[in-house]
Amino acid sequence: MEDICGQASVLRVHAAEEDIEAALRIKLPVAADGVEVFGARVSLSVDQDTIDAAMQLERLLREHELDELARCQAKGRADFLREEILKDPASAQIYAMFELSPRIGGPSANVNLDRLVQQVNEWHPESRWIGVAQILHDFLSNLSEGGRKDLLNILQHALSLLGTPDQVARLSNVSGMPDIAALLPDASTPSQGE
Repeated sequence: MEDICGQASVLRVHAAEEDIEAALRIKLPVAADGVEVFGARVSLSVDQDTIDAAMQLERLLREHELDELARCQAKGRADFLREEILKDPASAQIYAMFELSPRIGGPSANVNLDRLVQQVNEWHPESRWIGVAQILHDFLSNLSEGGRKDLLNILQHALSLLGTPDQVARLSNVSGMPDIAALLPDASTPSQGE
């Protein structure tokens, strides 16, 4: 009987009473010391504080399960979007022609699908530039402080040649190094040798 009571919920007292009565019917009739028991009736009660605590615990467990389900569904939708809908521009255009179920999800009508596909592919963990960034990060972590300064000088010089003045200035602000573009001769001004 203790096993049955231990498994029963205080929020389902009637079910626990029925389970105990069914277990007793299997064992009845019982005879001991000249007394024979042919039937039994079970009545259980639970105080209100215990019921309130059990209801709060059940509500918290249900909310936790719903949160976990929502996380799994969001991950599944994101994986589906990345692997199926946004794997290439053609797939994105085909899926855009269909009215997708809200359960599947998908880009809204005002989304530029080509740009969205490009962004998803750029930031995919196996993307070339993400791989390059990871290699650079590993490389930088092994460089000495002097080596990092040298690399910043090289990067500033490359930006001054290939980038925009804004990018050079932003790198200069972030790195704390002088703006190399200000130190280089202006490309529009002819040098002395010309």
